[in-house]
Amino acid sequence: GGIAGLGEPLYTMRVHITHYCACAKCCGKNADGITASGKPVAEGMVAMSSHYPFGTQLVINGTLYTVEDRGGSGIENDISRVDIFVPDHQEALRLGRFWAEATFYRLGR
Repeated sequence: GGIAGLGEPLYTMRVHITHYCACAKCCGKNADGITASGKPVAEGMVAMSSHYPFGTQLVINGTLYTVEDRGGSGIENDISRVDIFVPDHQEALRLGRFWAEATFYRLGR
């Protein structure tokens, strides 16, 4: 069973999850709270390689995420990397990094 309204999944792959917030520690000079797609950062947004067009939707551990941001070279050069936005730096540190299964439902808008 997929998530209502998403239709059939396209594919599933193992991804390396990391977490970031909009602070200067995480984003450096880009810490203005605006994603690479031009939208304000919000929960449910992730940064992934430009291999995945903006609007790509994926589900990890039952939560729906949408690709709206890009990252540095570590993300750009690693198509298995999913950097999940969280509103708080302590939360980003607490959640850390881990491997998980991601199910992709839509590639781009």
